Amino acid sequence: MGIDRIPLPTAERFYQQYMCRQRPVVITDLFNGQPLGAVRSKADAINAFGAISLPLQDVYDDAIRINDIREHLASRLPLHYKTGETPDLPAWRDKTVSLKDYFTLIESPHNRHMLRVAFATCHQLQRAFTVPEVCRPRQGESTAVLNQNFIGVKGSFSAIHFDKDGLHAFLYAIFGRKRFIVFPHTAREKLLPFTQFSGWALQNFTERDRQAFLTWTGGEEVILQPGEAIYFPPFAWHFADYLDDCWALNLRFRRKDSITALLNCAFPDSDCQALGVLLLSTTLAPETEQDILTELARLTRRPFRDGRQKTRYIRRRIARLLQDRDGGPGCDRLAWDLERYIPSPLAEYLDWSDARRPRFR
Repeated sequence: MGIDRIPLPTAERFYQQYMCRQRPVVITDLFNGQPLGAVRSKADAINAFGAISLPLQDVYDDAIRINDIREHLASRLPLHYKTGETPDLPAWRDKTVSLKDYFTLIESPHNRHMLRVAFATCHQLQRAFTVPEVCRPRQGESTAVLNQNFIGVKGSFSAIHFDKDGLHAFLYAIFGRKRFIVFPHTAREKLLPFTQFSGWALQNFTERDRQAFLTWTGGEEVILQPGEAIYFPPFAWHFADYLDDCWALNLRFRRKDSITALLNCAFPDSDCQALGVLLLSTTLAPETEQDILTELARLTRRPFRDGRQKTRYIRRRIARLLQDRDGGPGCDRLAWDLERYIPSPLAEYLDWSDARRPRFR
């Protein structure tokens, strides 16, 4: 069927037709007429925001240690780098870099840690756009809002995953083309889930194999052009890769209180994701939702000997809830078996209440 491209409708219409239906869509005019909307190229961005500071920190794929940067560039970024040549640029040791300098310094094979950078929106950038009305929370929703950016070079990617915060999202392409793939919730078992990540390395697929994979899973692919934004619903499995050097703005907003209750006690695995999708369904009976919330509240209050016992018990109860209410398999088997040998890094849970989180202004 494909992902539609539309101008941004009224907030109410967008809420009813896309957010309630958990339906991805591309918005063609999200920031038209605003200063950020006038930025469509790298030159535009450097001219307008060249002095802003980008923090340098680890990203997901830094967990994979590569001994030889040339091997990494040859396999993952062949279209961006001329492998075998070493630009006369030093290794960057500082903790920040300006936007103006970033795309020069990244040409050095010594600066692998700068391939893709994530950072919160600074005040200068925040003044260049207005958060859309549809992002404003309603009664019974969290006031938390996340506002961050992703900058990276051609060939970078974000592996298949879902975001565990349970928020709706806009991803806006400031400059550069970005391929974005959204998978239906029904594809979760085909994605080989482990916690919030997929076992498939889609970035290594050929064009033909990727298209076959999308046909098998039902994934929808879209190429975001500068000035376009994709809306994708909470807990949606997705993948992104950079067809050019790219800068994208990510707005994450509006979480139902029932989802906050789930996140305050659930391990972020595919069972949590599936139960979150169920709680977001417009066809879920109010009494069924209340039964789930009552069980989640009971789990939150239950005393545990330690964090690991809490993790394992709650994961079993979430799996049972899912099996009872949704008829699904109700168990992320890979994660469950692996925990016998590797203690969970998330045994002590984060507090998903709004107390220590950014709020909508």
